[in-house]
Amino acid sequence: MSDRRTSSYVAECYWPGVTEASMAAAGDRARAAAADLRGEGHDIEYRGSIFMPDDETVLYLVDSTSSDAVRDMASRAEVPWERVVESIALVPDAGSHCSRAHSEPTSKRKGKTG
Repeated sequence: MSDRRTSSYVAECYWPGVTEASMAAAGDRARAAAADLRGEGHDIEYRGSIFMPDDETVLYLVDSTSSDAVRDMASRAEVPWERVVESIALVPDAGSHCSRAHSEPTSKRKGKTG
């Protein structure tokens, strides 16, 4: 596994006719595809998804050292992605401020083995 810094990515999917069930099934496939890619030496982790039913859009949230690995994961999972973009999450801290959430290589996360 790489020691490169992991970034957060969003695989954006415009998906006419998507349902919560089809989105969940695709999420299961994305999780399996990410596991396969980790087995091939890629630092990647599927983090979940956001479903916007009125827009027929799903955002798949992924941490990886490579946007190419995210594209590969989405393709293997048969997720109809249109684009993969790096993302920055702002999370509230213990006070009243929001700060950037930082990622680290998945192999370095607590409980992860490489």
